[in-house]
Amino acid sequence: MGEGHRLIFGVAGSGKTVLLIARARILALRHPNWRILVLCYNKRLKMLLFHLFNSQDYDAYITI
Repeated sequence: MGEGHRLIFGVAGSGKTVLLIARARILALRHPNWRILVLCYNKRLKMLLFHLFNSQDYDAYITI
């Protein structure tokens, strides 16, 4: 995907959330001293993302 910001578009079920989780994990593993911010539009998605991120081992600080 390269470096920098990305805006991902796609229909429902196309893997946007999976891509977001994978990218945040990669950044957390490469840069353990970074603070990573993930923005979403509802509480249900926030809770899903929180549980998916929480199960991984990394030192970076991820805020949802």
